Amino acid sequence: MEKNDDLNLTEMKLLDYIGKWPELTNKELAHLLNLKNSPYVSTLKRILHDKEYFIGPYYQTDYGRIFRNRVRKAIAILLFEQSYKFMVSLLRNIGCFSYMYPIEERFFKRIMISIFDSDTEGVKKLFDFLKEEGIIFHYELYVQDHQTYVIPPVFLGDSEEASFVPPLENLLDDVDIPDLSFGHFEDLQLSVREQELITCFEQGNNVLTDVMEQEKGQGNFYTYAEWKEAKTLLTERKILQPVYDIFPLSYWKCSHFFLLVRTPECSVTKRILLNFGKNSRLYKKIFLWTSYQTGRMYGVIYCISHPEFTIKLLNQLDKYELIEDEQLFVLRKTISLWGGQSISMDHYDPEHQTLCFPYTDYLERMERVLEEPQCQIL
Repeated sequence: MEKNDDLNLTEMKLLDYIGKWPELTNKELAHLLNLKNSPYVSTLKRILHDKEYFIGPYYQTDYGRIFRNRVRKAIAILLFEQSYKFMVSLLRNIGCFSYMYPIEERFFKRIMISIFDSDTEGVKKLFDFLKEEGIIFHYELYVQDHQTYVIPPVFLGDSEEASFVPPLENLLDDVDIPDLSFGHFEDLQLSVREQELITCFEQGNNVLTDVMEQEKGQGNFYTYAEWKEAKTLLTERKILQPVYDIFPLSYWKCSHFFLLVRTPECSVTKRILLNFGKNSRLYKKIFLWTSYQTGRMYGVIYCISHPEFTIKLLNQLDKYELIEDEQLFVLRKTISLWGGQSISMDHYDPEHQTLCFPYTDYLERMERVLEEPQCQIL
């Protein structure tokens, strides 16, 4: 079992604090850590970042508060026989993809891709086209109508270090269930500054002076006070909220997987998600996905864990008869095949307060790629 030898007590406390309270300033963190020198918190953060124990802060956006139309994520799991390199290159023509991960193979190659969705039928046509062309031979499509809920790992429990490999005996215990629904529409016409901050902050570029310099190159000349005013509006309206991705081990020593579970009742599914590895050294993002084909809801956990936990996972879940379906997708650690990007506001209509993505354009891009003489499907 990999131990936590490269972290001291102060570092573990800091990781616990920024995971639980990502909005805290360095001065507030120094007080919690009993440090007299608050700038030393920046040094500790840099050390932990260099050790690959965290990424952030970046910001999550509540799309329900800013768009009059429905904007959510659609997630597709694609099965194919082409090369991963070819598929990733082709799928990048879908300009509004959010993330893309290759999945460990069983019988066929697989990729999970998330797409910003303003028209699910338009998204579906993209994958129907790939299936008709023989590029993929099957896909499953899900939609996410709820916000993502982040649960950071716990490094220090009440009296000792938290476990890397927790037992899963408590999945059906009573637990407080947070409201995962999107917020109510705020009826705002987002300015250029607010649009740019949403895109920048989602990808972790959240230093206003850096954003200012970047935007000057795009011809957007605003003062620091104007950028700060835009940030204040977005954070006070809870449109943007900070979060850290914190890892139980150095990032590439961890196992990364998605777990989908389905039970007869949504309330039971939510209990399982929230109790899964509770108070342990697991990083979790929780989602609720609905199958676009069947209408059935799945609870989904994106988990970053010690590799040993992944090995024992399915045997523990098999004990629960209430789990009607479970699917485990372990991600391949081939970083060149991973992809992620923040939401693009290029097609935002401030007059109507809507964001609609041009899926027909993305389909035509893929068509052109496949028609090129040098295009080789491997």
